[in-house]
Amino acid sequence: MKKFLISLAILGMVTVSVSALNTSAKFGAIIGVGFVDSPTVKDIVNEIDKGVNFKPGIEFGLKVDRIGFGISSLLMFNRTESIDPNLNWNWAFDWISTINIGYHFAKSWYLLDPFIEAGIGAAGRVDLNPDDNPMDQTNCIESGNLNCPDHNNILGLSIVNYFAAGLSLRIRMLYITGKLSYWPLNSPPPATQFQPYPLKQFQFTVSAGLVLGK
Repeated sequence: MKKFLISLAILGMVTVSVSALNTSAKFGAIIGVGFVDSPTVKDIVNEIDKGVNFKPGIEFGLKVDRIGFGISSLLMFNRTESIDPNLNWNWAFDWISTINIGYHFAKSWYLLDPFIEAGIGAAGRVDLNPDDNPMDQTNCIESGNLNCPDHNNILGLSIVNYFAAGLSLRIRMLYITGKLSYWPLNSPPPATQFQPYPLKQFQFTVSAGLVLGK
């Protein structure tokens, strides 16, 4: 009960703050799907109809006048059949996390809010399978052993950026947004030997959630 009351108090303070500062805040859930080539409306509809390649995630955003600021993360566990007789599946965890800035053509959250946006962040994939060697690598190195196992759990890591255009629909305190983005940059961090994350160059996302403020 105490945690619930604290959550309500925080929500109330955020609501009062964004209203007083002539801003709005949004909190929502996202689903996204990638395309190798620029998708047509038919491609997007087909992927939505199949519903098997979506990455789920969360987003938070602030809008001050016509300028929007936000953060978002797409997160997903992946599994593939294993050729190892001791494992039924190979498990990995994927993420695509970005910060963004955008321009909204509607000054306030009207019924329809078209916008353009740019963002930068990181994308990665981590191997979740158990290490073949049970010896802890850190303890091995500290012991002075020159033959420590070299098990790199990071299967892919990239610095990424995107440019996007989208449209939001607001009904009272609820919103839904559709956005198509183009990802030109997908490069491992400088001075590293990571493989780039297998990011598709185009992405369509749908998000929905709660809006506080104007």
